[in-house]
Amino acid sequence: MLKALKFRVSDSTIRSLNGRLHKSSRLYCSSGDKPAETIAGVAYNKLTIGVPRESFENEKRVALSPAAVATLTKRGFNVQVAENAGFGSQFLNDDYTASGASVVPNEKTFDSDIVLKVRSPAANEMNLLKDKSNLISFIYPAQNKVGTAQNKVGTAQNKEGTAQNKVGTAQNKVGTAQNKVGTAQNKVGTAQNKVGNAQNKVDTAQNKVGTAQNKVGNAQNKVGTAQKKVGTAQIR
Repeated sequence: MLKALKFRVSDSTIRSLNGRLHKSSRLYCSSGDKPAETIAGVAYNKLTIGVPRESFENEKRVALSPAAVATLTKRGFNVQVAENAGFGSQFLNDDYTASGASVVPNEKTFDSDIVLKVRSPAANEMNLLKDKSNLISFIYPAQNKVGTAQNKVGTAQNKEGTAQNKVGTAQNKVGTAQNKVGTAQNKVGTAQNKVGNAQNKVDTAQNKVGTAQNKVGNAQNKVGTAQKKVGTAQIR
C-alpha cells in the first residue's frame, strides 16, 4: 500500500528558489545592454506597385484582383494598374479605381518599384523595367533556356567590350605618357640649342674682339715703322 508523502517547504527555500529562477531568467532572456538594431527600409507610401496587362496569348489572368489592391493601398502602397488589365478576369477599370489604384497606360506600369505579373515579361517588355526595380512573376527558366543563353552571351560580350575599352584606355594613357616624354625631350633639345646659340654668339664676340685687337696691333706696328723712318731721317 502506497503511503502519501507529506513534506513542507520553508519560506526561506521558496525565496531562495525565486532568487535563482529570477537570476537564470535574466541570464537567458535579458537583452542586456545591447541596443536594438535598426533596419533601414523604405516607407510603403514611397513604393509603387505596377500591374501590367498580360501579353501572353490567351492569358486571361491578372496579377492582382481589386480586393488585393484594396489591401495594399490601405497599407499605404501606391498601385498602378494597366488599362484593361483585368478584363480577362472580369475586372473592370472602375473596380480597380474604386480599390484605390490608378489606371494608367500599360508601359507606365513597368516604371514601378515592384512589378507584379503572372507570366514572365516578353523580350520587348524587359527593356521597360527601370533600374533597381523588383519583378515578381513566373519565370519558367527551363522553358527559356535560349533566352538565358543569349543573356549570358550578351553579358560575356559586354564584359569583353569592357575589357577592350580598358585596354584601349591603358594604351591611350601609355601614348599620352610617351607624348609627354617626347615633349620633354623636345624642350631639352630646344634648351640645348639655345645654349649652343648663346655659345656661338660668345665665340663670335670673342672673334670680333680678337680682330679688333689685331687691328690695334697692326696700327701700332705701322706707328712704330713710321717712328723708325722719322728717326732714320733725323740721323741723316
